[in-house]
Amino acid sequence: MQPTVHIVLFTATFLLGSVLSSPFSPARAETLSMLNGNYSSLWHKFSNTTSSPGNINSLRTECSGEHFGLNPVISDCQCARDHISPDFVQHMWGIRHTGLPDTYFPLPYRIMGNRGLCFFQAVLIGDDTRTARASLNQIRQAADKLILDCAASEQSQGGIALNIGGDNMLAVALGTYEPTVQCRGAFGPEWTSCRDILGDMPAYKTEMVFGPRGAPGVQQPLPLRIESSDDKCLLQIFSTGSLDSSRWYRMWEAMTAVFSMCIRGTRRGGVFRGIGDLGSLFLSVKSQNPVTLPDGGSASDARS
Repeated sequence: MQPTVHIVLFTATFLLGSVLSSPFSPARAETLSMLNGNYSSLWHKFSNTTSSPGNINSLRTECSGEHFGLNPVISDCQCARDHISPDFVQHMWGIRHTGLPDTYFPLPYRIMGNRGLCFFQAVLIGDDTRTARASLNQIRQAADKLILDCAASEQSQGGIALNIGGDNMLAVALGTYEPTVQCRGAFGPEWTSCRDILGDMPAYKTEMVFGPRGAPGVQQPLPLRIESSDDKCLLQIFSTGSLDSSRWYRMWEAMTAVFSMCIRGTRRGGVFRGIGDLGSLFLSVKSQNPVTLPDGGSASDARS
């Protein structure tokens, strides 16, 4: 019998709009390495430079194709920006599952365009930073400036925005992406339940071995089911039969990609393949309220 992990709803979940994942080039791998850490490297690398005019308290950007990808698809970046609510309320942000109040926005937090080719990610900066304060509108403004300064520049590339407002301990990165997602099945109004999984699923950055239950050396047995607290959205993680090394962070990225491209974008379920060092892991998301499809099938048929 497959284990079921029930996701507990939290106050910040309703604000979660969307988010990314997949194979990456060396440059994308370095970007991911930087985004996976505590962002001290980002802070030290970019905090003392002054490519954008203004004083230390002004929103400014640093563009770097080496770290954040080249030639972002501007229309998809704009789509991602449009999914960020122009909300002026100052919210608290912090790493999920670290004992912070449920009212905190859970990090990691990423917004993707509907095509999954461009994303914005909010990141903590500075040594030993555990929390930050900023509004969604400040993140949206940072996204706008990143599009203008970096994506739409002569040397089109990704970048990071610093001093976005609030307590200036939150930065926003613009990155590129190459998803391996296939949309299938269908969702009704219950598609919003998938936000609960997205906002509270594990996103640990420790490497571990995923594989079939009972296999020697397996740290995370598969298959695994994660359900929303209302049982309307189901995330499943599978293995092709081989052991593979990955991180829960990769699973969170894959879930955000499927959510952005399929669930939010087309009200369909989806599958993300090729996860892990060997590419032997895959993830599917589907509705647990069957929806009749034009060919007579249902969303519950979309298992893989």
